[in-house]
Amino acid sequence: MRMSPVVSTLWRSRFGALYNSNAFVLFSSTADTVTPPNKNESLSSEPSPPPIRVALTESAGRGVFATRRIGAGDTIHTAKPIVSYPSLPAINTVCYLCLQKMETVPGSQPQGSSFCCENCRESSKVFYDVEKKADWLAFDDYCRTQGLKYPLLVKRLACMVISGAAPAGILDILQPASLTQEMILKQKVLTKQWYTDVLAQIRINSFRIELAAGVYDDLLSLASASIEAEAAVGNAIYMLPSFYNHDCDPNTHIVWIENADAKLKALRDIDEGEELRICYIDVSMSYDARQSVLSQGFGFRPRFAGSMAQTANYPNCMETKTQESNVRSSNFACSLETLLGCKMVQIQTCYFDVTRKFRSLLQPWVSHRVVRGTSTIIKIQKHQHKFLDALFSGLSCVVSVPFYTAFLPLLFWSGHGKLARQMTLLMPFCDYLGNCIKDVVSAPRPNCPPVRRITATKDEEDNALEYGLPSSHTLNTVCLSGFLVYYVLSYIQNEDACVTLGAVTIACLLVGLIGFGRIYLGMHSLIDIIGGLVIGFVILVMWLTVHEYVDAFIASGQNVTSFWAALSFLLLFAYPTPEVPTPSFEYHTAFDGVAFGIVAGIQQTYQQFHHEAVPRIFTSHLTVPAFLGRMLVGIPTILIVKFCSKALAKWILPVVSNTLGIPIKSTSYIPMLSGSTTEKKSSEIKQSSYFHKMLFFSNQDLFDVDTGIRFLQYAGLAWSVVDLVPSLFSHLRL
Repeated sequence: MRMSPVVSTLWRSRFGALYNSNAFVLFSSTADTVTPPNKNESLSSEPSPPPIRVALTESAGRGVFATRRIGAGDTIHTAKPIVSYPSLPAINTVCYLCLQKMETVPGSQPQGSSFCCENCRESSKVFYDVEKKADWLAFDDYCRTQGLKYPLLVKRLACMVISGAAPAGILDILQPASLTQEMILKQKVLTKQWYTDVLAQIRINSFRIELAAGVYDDLLSLASASIEAEAAVGNAIYMLPSFYNHDCDPNTHIVWIENADAKLKALRDIDEGEELRICYIDVSMSYDARQSVLSQGFGFRPRFAGSMAQTANYPNCMETKTQESNVRSSNFACSLETLLGCKMVQIQTCYFDVTRKFRSLLQPWVSHRVVRGTSTIIKIQKHQHKFLDALFSGLSCVVSVPFYTAFLPLLFWSGHGKLARQMTLLMPFCDYLGNCIKDVVSAPRPNCPPVRRITATKDEEDNALEYGLPSSHTLNTVCLSGFLVYYVLSYIQNEDACVTLGAVTIACLLVGLIGFGRIYLGMHSLIDIIGGLVIGFVILVMWLTVHEYVDAFIASGQNVTSFWAALSFLLLFAYPTPEVPTPSFEYHTAFDGVAFGIVAGIQQTYQQFHHEAVPRIFTSHLTVPAFLGRMLVGIPTILIVKFCSKALAKWILPVVSNTLGIPIKSTSYIPMLSGSTTEKKSSEIKQSSYFHKMLFFSNQDLFDVDTGIRFLQYAGLAWSVVDLVPSLFSHLRL
């Protein structure tokens, strides 16, 4: 594991002074727990040994096995932590040692670390005195801004080692370490190598503590870890629980009732000799997502357990060791299959002229209904009023592409990264499918006159140049509002039917107002709205089926950037040709670039800026003034990047195209490449390169370089939103 240079520097600066001011007791008889047992406790009161033993398994190293039958709901054993540390968001609301939640007085400002009782204060006094001798402000701030939690446990353990409360090699039994006896005897323990080794052990073996605040009534409902970072009060390392292996269908569960003392309970009857397993992750995730999380977070690939029939009903997976090369080969094969599939669809579409055949079937039918619906639009517009004009024009602007373009960066910067990237990728998906259908059908909008068309903005004027079916505003509203409702209800873990009904009702009301407004404004006919509703609902269902797979692939997949670059390139050519050119393809190109920029940026910076533990708005770690500061820094930055990306693309793409022998033109961005100029080079066009002929499989004589410029322009803008700007926030401590 490579240690961050920033953490390394902070590490050395904090412990340099501590070495000179403290005596080292590297081996101590102190118990391997933070909270020592009661010394006055008699031998007769000690509990009996737990009914378990640690032994080697067939495929997952060491494991825990039952030595007798254990009944469902029985407490198998308890465990005190070797080392624990509160999460930074909860550091002022829980005990600094045992992590028990403490009552806080409303309006009071916490001063320093707090303890729940005098016993915890005395138990932590030795290492806490060591900790107070160093200034940890920069170290803690860095961990907070980067969403790091394991270095905090290393910090606590280092202070325990210095104070003599724990030996330096206390975690060695959990995972083979590179520390030698000679290193320990020379007292060269708190080094970069020690930090790296301990950090690796802690990363694999730590538990995230979520207090139950009461007694569990239904252990089965709590068998999976919460995906909310804010739910955790801290993290801890235990000795015996660390030997439990993973299973997505566990028979054992670890719970915390009041503090960091862990209780291991049986979820079902366990036979003698059966291995006890717990679940490391959120079991509600898809199988592919669980594989990704377990591989990236815990260093192993799960395998199926049980018959194929059981696997189909419940995709159970168990811890085992697999060859990473096989997984990478599988991922590459799937990616290659997808790329070839997209290309073959494009070639077949061009060869068999599928677009024209579909248009000949659908266009007359849709056009007939648009004409028949004109009288309905005129009747609705008889009730014209300035208030209705302003209302429906405003609603159209709220759900327009420029609005989402401005809103989604703010969503990223507010800390809700998962929602932001899901909606950002859903937008290009909706835009591509919706605009493809528009240009395939090429059905007209309502004639103006006799229909009165209201276009309050330049964006609406451009929208009026597109074809009608389906209504993009209606389609996008169905997809984005539907996904937003789904995400929010999942985020708050709502189980109240009334809340669900209310949220769905609000979303349906918004969709209804948008659809009716588009008819009132004369932008669409009824058939366009119905088409937008149906297609939007189909896309929403499709997205809800695959969004977790897509998110897991982007966050932790293999060859993500190269795969998405190839996919984006193909989608620029796998697009139907309309009867008359419209702005639809320009919108598709822009969103294609946005999707690529977002994916490329998140793939590189997910662990730094986009994981689930980043500070979120309306919390003490991201206040409203700090968020306003982010806006003042971020918005000008992305606009500058957009301008620079466009200028750079205008300079580079013509040079590259000429080098590869690809004939190009420019309809707006580069005047010298206009049609009148390029037409003079017809002989050169006829003798275009083999690269042009073999790569594009196209009958185009000239390729519009504006497409590439627009793609790179918006890709640069999106990349800056998720990579460059968050880096500035981190540097400026916003």
